[in-house]
Amino acid sequence: MASPARRGEAAIQRGDGWNVEGMIMFWLFEHQVFSVLILVFVLILVIAFDYYLFKKLTKRMGRVAMRQGLRNMSLMFPLVILILGGIFMYAHFILSQSIALSIMNAYLFFFLVANILLVLGWLVGKLVAGAVLLDIMPFPMRGGVIFVMLLFFSFFTFPLLLRDVVEMLVYFDPNLKGAINSLIIFLEVPLFFFAIGRIQIYQNGVWLYAQLLKWKKIDSYQWVPNDQGETSAIRIIIKGSLPVSFRNGAIPIPNVKKDEVLALFRQFLPGKEVVQNHQPVSDIG
Repeated sequence: MASPARRGEAAIQRGDGWNVEGMIMFWLFEHQVFSVLILVFVLILVIAFDYYLFKKLTKRMGRVAMRQGLRNMSLMFPLVILILGGIFMYAHFILSQSIALSIMNAYLFFFLVANILLVLGWLVGKLVAGAVLLDIMPFPMRGGVIFVMLLFFSFFTFPLLLRDVVEMLVYFDPNLKGAINSLIIFLEVPLFFFAIGRIQIYQNGVWLYAQLLKWKKIDSYQWVPNDQGETSAIRIIIKGSLPVSFRNGAIPIPNVKKDEVLALFRQFLPGKEVVQNHQPVSDIG
């Protein structure tokens, strides 16, 4: 079997369209030391950028909401892996697809369904939400999300779409090689809804960026102050039969909006407030 470098060189010599992948593969394998340096630099850049985003989000959302969000993500992650694994096994063992194609199809099917549900939930929520009673805050990192969306579109979505259009119209590729990769746009759908999302109190519930949490679904709520930061939180428990750890949530609330928010929560959720003596959460340290 030919090495990746030889395959890349052969692809260039054959003139397979404008095979950017072959050119990149050939160059990287011919300059391995430089490739390792690029990889290390990119990893450091990604880690530094993630740390910066984490610190910014923690400051703007408050520690309570941030910790609860990370906790909820850690609980959902195994479920997502289980679903992807199930789709992969069906595609690989039942449909006899290759491992690579099964992984790709599992990813595509999962994110396609997730994005459809996200869009439908947004539309239905807007239809039944009622009147806006209080605008609380936009998504804390709206500018960062829009920036990431532009990067995604500029460096991934647009070049891939352009490549696929050329292959279909110019080279008449019957297999639409690479068309599946263009569906990376799936990742941009959630980013878009978070970029335009806000936390608002409606007549029929609380709008959380891209979905409506109806009042009747809230079992209890508790104000968790943060005296050393600008943003506190309302911790909520959703009604349901799952363990409480799967029904916990926290909504970031600027301290200046505390009285208005609590007044509306007490109006729509009488007798649901949990009052406990605890130390205020600090954003320091």
